[in-house]
Amino acid sequence: MKKIYIYIFLFFCFGSLEAQNTLKAKEILDTDDFVNAISSNKDVGVYSIDSKTILKLIKSSKKEYHVIYSFTTWCGPCREYLPRLLNYVEKNNIELYILIIEKDNSEKLYNSKVFFDKMDNFSKPIYCITSGKSKNPKKKYFEFVESIVPNHKEFGLSLNVLINNKGEVLYASTYNESKEEIIATLNQRISNKKK
Repeated sequence: MKKIYIYIFLFFCFGSLEAQNTLKAKEILDTDDFVNAISSNKDVGVYSIDSKTILKLIKSSKKEYHVIYSFTTWCGPCREYLPRLLNYVEKNNIELYILIIEKDNSEKLYNSKVFFDKMDNFSKPIYCITSGKSKNPKKKYFEFVESIVPNHKEFGLSLNVLINNKGEVLYASTYNESKEEIIATLNQRISNKKK
């Protein structure tokens, strides 16, 4: 009988420790209010997102260009490229939407938030794809990309999607491109549209 009490005690102890290290993405209730909050850097939480909501946010924004960037902390190229992308979007007045490819209400999502909290001068919300047919975060991500960029097959993590404020996709990177080629293409597409 003592063993049962010990197991129950240990279960509750370890169960409560795990619960402290998980994070649930917040819902975006009003896109206009949310756009105003992020444009003034007032809200840097983790939010659940789907393709319809992100397109609503883009169309409600005052910025002309937007980049959706997929990210996960275990992806070395994602982490390596992020500072360069942050610098690029800042210099070019582009709104950035970082998609965390992790399960909602999980320790990995919590760790992703901790990663961004530790970054100097990072003050943007991050997003977690919570809707989709699959429970698998990577499959949800593929469904998300398919709904934004139909028939785009050559992508993985560290995807860059350039969208204008009308919701039109101007560019979607592939896994065959180097980070230098991606930045050059972003520059080219933005320059072409400004002419």
